[in-house]
Amino acid sequence: MGDLTKNISWSEMACKDGTPVPDQLKENARKIANRVQAVADVLGADKIILTSAYRTPLHNNFVGGVPTSTHLEAKAIDFYLIKGGTVMNPQLVGHYIAKGNYDGGLGIYNNFTHLDVGSKRMWNKSDAISDDNLSEYESGIIRKDYFSFWDWIAYYISKLFKTA
Repeated sequence: MGDLTKNISWSEMACKDGTPVPDQLKENARKIANRVQAVADVLGADKIILTSAYRTPLHNNFVGGVPTSTHLEAKAIDFYLIKGGTVMNPQLVGHYIAKGNYDGGLGIYNNFTHLDVGSKRMWNKSDAISDDNLSEYESGIIRKDYFSFWDWIAYYISKLFKTA
């Protein structure tokens, strides 16, 4: 249970370096958290896992974020959804958001979905599910190549220790 939305807490919105969302950015964080919660509710997700939300400039640089990232203003969340104990396919989540004519930023990746309240734009569309191949996923919006909790930990650690 979250203290910001039903499934998102303020501590999850904090930067991964431990810096909480600054007071002057809390309204931004509230707005994007509510949008992600709405997506999760519509798709019937049980849980929202945030992989990135607010970032300090130092942490944004550390993870290779662009200097104009909406994460710096607490206007973005990278996330994946859990339904019935299984990771929902991020490409399919992105597909449904795009079909809903979302008015902010939407990034569709293999292992997470990026949503922000910046200008309307979409990227990594080539990873997305199209109407033509949607039937391949008719068994549900469950991810076929499920990532376990430890896979995500290994992925994050590999990002922390990547060499330049």
